[in-house]
Amino acid sequence: METDILKTLQEIRGYAFITMVAIVMFVSTKFIQIVAPYIFNFRKKFDSLTLDAHYKLLNQGNTKRVIKYSKTVLSEEPNDPYYTWLLALAYYYNHDYNLAHEFFDRAIFLKPEWKKDAELYIESINNAKNV
Repeated sequence: METDILKTLQEIRGYAFITMVAIVMFVSTKFIQIVAPYIFNFRKKFDSLTLDAHYKLLNQGNTKRVIKYSKTVLSEEPNDPYYTWLLALAYYYNHDYNLAHEFFDRAIFLKPEWKKDAELYIESINNAKNV
C-alpha cells in the first residue's frame, strides 16, 4: 500500500515538474515578446547616434577613423547600407577612388533608391581618373 502511494506521489511530482517547466517557458516567451521591441529600438537609436557621430568625423576630415569603424561594423553586418555608404564616402574623401567606386556600387545594390546620388560620386570618380 505504501509503495503504491509513494509511486503515485512520484508520478504527481513528475507531472508537476513538467507543468512548471511549461509555465516557465511560456512566461519567458511572453517576456521576450514584450521586451524585444524595446531592445531593438534602443539599438536602432544607438546605431543612429553612432552613424551621426561618424558623419561628423568624416566632415572633419577624419577619414581613417571612419574607415576603420565602418569596416568593423561591416565585418559584423556586411549588408548594412548606411555603413557601406559611409565607407564609400570615406574612401572617396581619402582619394581611394577604386574602393570608393566598389562601395558605392555595393550601396546601390543594398539600397537601389540611392542610385542617383551614388552615380554623382561615381561620375566624379571617373572624371578624376581621366584627369
